[in-house]
Amino acid sequence: MGFLEDALWYDRIKCVMIAYDSDVDPMQIAVIDSGYDPDESRLNGEASNNIRDTIDFTDGDRDVSDGDNSHGTTITDLIARAFGDVDNIDPDGMYDDPKIFCILKAGEGLDIYRKYVRQAIEWCIENDVEVVNMSFGFLTWYGGVFKSCPGWWCNLFRQGVESGVTWVAITHNDESKKGVRYPAASYFTVSVGAYSHIEGGYAYRADYSNYGYVYYVKYERGRRIPTCPYCYGAAGSGEFHPYCYDAGDIIDVGARGTSNAAPLVTAAIAVGVYSAPGEPTSQGWVPGYGNILDAIWSCHTYEVLPEESSKRGDVIDATVLWSHFAN
Repeated sequence: MGFLEDALWYDRIKCVMIAYDSDVDPMQIAVIDSGYDPDESRLNGEASNNIRDTIDFTDGDRDVSDGDNSHGTTITDLIARAFGDVDNIDPDGMYDDPKIFCILKAGEGLDIYRKYVRQAIEWCIENDVEVVNMSFGFLTWYGGVFKSCPGWWCNLFRQGVESGVTWVAITHNDESKKGVRYPAASYFTVSVGAYSHIEGGYAYRADYSNYGYVYYVKYERGRRIPTCPYCYGAAGSGEFHPYCYDAGDIIDVGARGTSNAAPLVTAAIAVGVYSAPGEPTSQGWVPGYGNILDAIWSCHTYEVLPEESSKRGDVIDATVLWSHFAN
């Protein structure tokens, strides 16, 4: 498979995709990153036949294959790999149309630019995207420690979750125990950390994977200074991140990082939550952001050690998520 020896997501997610027919409309999964070029793929261009839409916000056109696209290509192919190669799914199965990926280019290589990210986020809201993968992060400093939420796009993230979008973001790779990068710092994103291995029934946090308490309100000399009023209104003064973990060391990719973990979580949420059978809610098949968080926090398969690095849903599993909503 190419994943960590103990990471079972590929077979488990594929099992859900093939075994259950829930008559779900074709969903859209957006990847905000550095574009896509199958020739730069480390995973055989597995998503190349599943591209639904492409936009290059850096050049204002639809060619997302110019320049260095290796990072975004790998991320998108990892989602496709987790689905079990979407193009080969039984046509009578869950999706009639396997073209589900929207490639939104906001930079090149590892350089992602905030102004283009904002445009991509707005596009996702306007085009009713279900899940958005954001394997990038920006340092935000406050009081000498990058652990506060600047709220750059939290109003948009909130608008998105209210209309059924789930935003997935990486905590990043600074070896920090005192906070995570933005946008993973936002209450309205599912923040993802990386584990390095599984041993004795526990997953162990990768040493590079950031975690910690994120402050939405800071007090100085008794005076309250809001750093993100949107997250403060939703979560209070602050909260712990990440919300969940997944595998960060993947053999086929030949790289280590939280960027690899987010696509697996994106696929798990897309399959496990949005594809759950039953009566549609008031938001269609979208169960609501609060329910998504509750499911993630209650449907984990491995606890992450050390204990201080995970206080939420630990390692999540698509089949467990699916069963949670199926019941």
